[in-house]
Amino acid sequence: RLRQEIARRQSTENDAADAKRRLNAILNNAGVGVLLADGQGRFVDVNRRWCRMIGYLRREARGQLMTRDITHPDEAAAIGRHFQAMLAGEIKSRSQEHRFVRKDGSVFWGLISTSIVKDRNGRNLWVVGMITDIDRQKQVEAKLRESEERLRFMTENTHDVVWQLDRDLRFTFVNGADERMRGFRREEVIGRTLNEQLTPGGRGTLEQVTQRQSESAQSRVEIFEVEMLCKNGGRVWVEINSTPV
Repeated sequence: RLRQEIARRQSTENDAADAKRRLNAILNNAGVGVLLADGQGRFVDVNRRWCRMIGYLRREARGQLMTRDITHPDEAAAIGRHFQAMLAGEIKSRSQEHRFVRKDGSVFWGLISTSIVKDRNGRNLWVVGMITDIDRQKQVEAKLRESEERLRFMTENTHDVVWQLDRDLRFTFVNGADERMRGFRREEVIGRTLNEQLTPGGRGTLEQVTQRQSESAQSRVEIFEVEMLCKNGGRVWVEINSTPV
């Protein structure tokens, strides 16, 4: 029985050593930050890319740091639940965006993909995490949202009618000034075509404009007048300044 136990332990150690050699090849050549953690969340190893990303030396991380040490406090609970679910076999792998904390205390956004490494008997050896720094992408997205919010504020507070149409000339956005002018609620307009909102004469004018634009080698701004339909059955003449995007 003792010999069997020794042989079992030796087999487990050999499995771990083989897996470690395979993962070392990944660690040394990966273009993303890679970490190996044990079942308690303690780092077994990290690669050079991870060290440059997080700011710790490899010897400071191995056997010393825990996953919680680089996790933003607001993300700790979610990552903890995810980690335990992986160990329990409830999920095999997952990619999620989280905030991480560098050694100097600065915070960045990372996309982390995690998976479990098992031995030949199906026992958990390590959790492998691969982190991609997406902080710049997040900053761009935040600036884009700010720009969109400013644009929406401007369009909703102008007296001019503002539309956005797709390639089929279907409304994808209308501001409040259109409802004040013609009486249609925006949900009655969005998804419909510009043609449906014009009088027969206006449709003819629009056809001429779109024909000129299709024949032009370059995008051009068109300014033209058309007669539009109102919800109360009336009609209104408008000047359209059309700018292709």
